[in-house]
Amino acid sequence: DAADYRTRTEWNVRDSDATVVFSLASELTGGTLLTKEFAEKYRKPFLHLVYERSMYDSKAKQLTEFVQKHRVRNLNVAGPRASDGGTRLSGFTSVVLDAAFGKY
Repeated sequence: DAADYRTRTEWNVRDSDATVVFSLASELTGGTLLTKEFAEKYRKPFLHLVYERSMYDSKAKQLTEFVQKHRVRNLNVAGPRASDGGTRLSGFTSVVLDAAFGKY
């Protein structure tokens, strides 16, 4: 249900220290845009990482620096539905998260 989705998205942002959104497109729409709006509402740090082929290491570095700068302990990881990004987006997300936090 749409209301449940909206509430869950809001609570995920509200209850975390910061949010990172992974996407294939530079423009946020739908649920990812809603996520950014909630981050602004709650004044939570927000980072949008856009897929770029062969740029995983630099994206991981951006994420690591973001987490350190904002002293994040609880990170909300978000992105568009799997149907909007498929395996390319899930692969990008997994590789970047592992590169950024695999040592933890």
